[in-house]
This record gives sequence, C-alpha cells and structure tokens, in this order.
Amino acid sequence: MKIKRIILGTLLSIYLIIAIFLTACLLTYNDYKISVFGDKSLVIVKNDDFEPDYKKGSLLIITKNANEDIKVNDEIFFYTTYGNQMTVSHSKVTKVEKVTDTETTFTLEGEYPLSSEWVIGKADTTKVMNGVGSFLSVLESRWGFLFMIVLPISVLFIYEIYVIVKEIVRPDEEEQKEKVIVVNEEPKNEEPKVEEKIEQPQTEIKEEINENIEEKKEDSESNIESEEKEEPKE
Repeated sequence: MKIKRIILGTLLSIYLIIAIFLTACLLTYNDYKISVFGDKSLVIVKNDDFEPDYKKGSLLIITKNANEDIKVNDEIFFYTTYGNQMTVSHSKVTKVEKVTDTETTFTLEGEYPLSSEWVIGKADTTKVMNGVGSFLSVLESRWGFLFMIVLPISVLFIYEIYVIVKEIVRPDEEEQKEKVIVVNEEPKNEEPKVEEKIEQPQTEIKEEINENIEEKKEDSESNIESEEKEEPKE
C-alpha cells in the first residue's frame, strides 16, 4: 500500500507541475503566440528553417539582451512577417546604428534593416532543449489542452461532487437503518409493569399467610397427639 501511494503521489505531482506550467505558458502568450516569462521567451522550432543549427522540435529559451550588448557578427532571433503570418527567424548582424537611447536599427545579412523592438535575443545566450519543443507543442494545442487540463479537472470536479453528495446522504441512510434495527429488536430486560409490581407483593403475602396457617395446623395436631398419649389409663 505504501509503494502504491508513493507512485500515485509522484504521478499526481508530475501532472500538477505539467498542468501548471502549461497553463502559465498559455496565459503568457504575446501577440506572436510566444510564451514570455520576464526576459525569457520560449520559442518552439516547428520547421526545418533553423537547421542545421537548430533541429525541428527543439525548444529555444531565448534571453532578451540590451541593445548595446548586440554587436556586429552576433546572431540574433527576431520576429518577422511573411504575408499575414508572424514567425520567428534568425540571422547575423552586419551593422549596428543607434537611433535613440531606447531604439537601435540592426542591419542583417542581405541588407535587411531591423528595428530593435522586433529583436528577441542573441543566439549565444540561448539555451536549447532538443525534443522538448515537440512535446510542448502538442500540449499547447487544443486537443492537448483538452486532454491534459480540461478533461482531468472535469473528472476531478465530478468526483468531488459525488463525494459531497455521498457524505450528505449517508447520515440519513444510517438513521433509517438504526430505526429498523430498533423496531426489529425484541425488548430485553424490561422492567415489570406497574400492575405486575403491585401484584407481586400481594402474592407473596398470600403465600406467607398460607404457610403460617399450615404451620399452625401442624402444631395443633401435634399437640393433640401428645395430649392423648399422656392421658392416664383408668
């Protein structure tokens, strides 16, 4: 039983951690459907565009860098648009031009200008977790969220309602059972009724009187016999 409880407790803890993390990822989505925790962005590599540097299905934990920390020849990740679709791409910086204290323009390979507001972070400060991105992508999908969060919570909620209803109904059933037991039980060690209590001493008195009468009769008969014996002969 202890081993079973330990296993169940471990599985429940793992599920709770995954559920909390998944919910946090969905709640921290930005406009580009990227989860952002402070200065960390979680980017899932969903295609082969990042290869050979990054494999499909990898999870990239990209740290936001200050504009002055990005130099020429640094590789950076940034948001870009293809048609109406927002995606994440990466390229090497060929030129840095400071516009204001808070804005910098970076020129990327191919003479592509990029404002600093679209920059996610540098590649050399990025952590790569191979294969984790695919798993997280499935969990973040509609079906993944349904089976990992909505369905288990619904089952747990229904079970809690069942337990509460059972606890409410149980006392009534126990009271009914007790009443049935009391009705079916024969009276034991009941005290005699008032009439019996009154009749009992009367019978005892009658018996005592009869005994006294019998004793007197016996005494009188014995006295008569003794007198007859003692009477002198003429």
